[in-house]
Amino acid sequence: MSDLEIKQAWGSKRIRCRFSDETLEYTNADSSGVHRFTLPYTAISRDRDLLAVRSALLRAAALASPMLAYLLLIFSNGSGTTMLKGLGIGLAFFVAYLLSTASYTVIPSEKGKIFILKGKKGDQILSEIGGRRAAQLRRQYDFVPESESLDQYRKRLEWLRSEGALTDDDVMERLEAYEGAVLRSSGDGAGRSPNSLN
Repeated sequence: MSDLEIKQAWGSKRIRCRFSDETLEYTNADSSGVHRFTLPYTAISRDRDLLAVRSALLRAAALASPMLAYLLLIFSNGSGTTMLKGLGIGLAFFVAYLLSTASYTVIPSEKGKIFILKGKKGDQILSEIGGRRAAQLRRQYDFVPESESLDQYRKRLEWLRSEGALTDDDVMERLEAYEGAVLRSSGDGAGRSPNSLN
């Protein structure tokens, strides 16, 4: 897989995911600071959580709107029209607050939580993480054993399937090939290793 960089933004939030063959470099920056780490794909969980965040600035403006209306009432010599304008401004801030929602997919990892904004780019990031994680697991654990028993090999394949690195058909194909190689090895008397099927 080639290197890839995907960036996201919402308000002051800046997210960057830089993909290489073996690692993900994740950066999450906002007005409070920058959080950055690099980790292998196998250190990223398959679990997914959802988080909705609204603008703190618009929330503060909406909460302050009653005070704004009161001040306008005082300085307008009791004009109801001016007070209604103040309440209207407050209502507009409140509606904007409700609409200004950012939804995140949250992924646990060994170095911290990974926050991904939902949307087209978010779907692309999740797809890249899933695909590169599965490929890395296969590179590390999907091999024909030299000393494992069939039961041990089956458990490893089933674990890879549970982690999304293999399909049911993949597991069945590998087990059938391994069992066939073992039978041929024991039948020809040559002591041939099951690895000869590679």
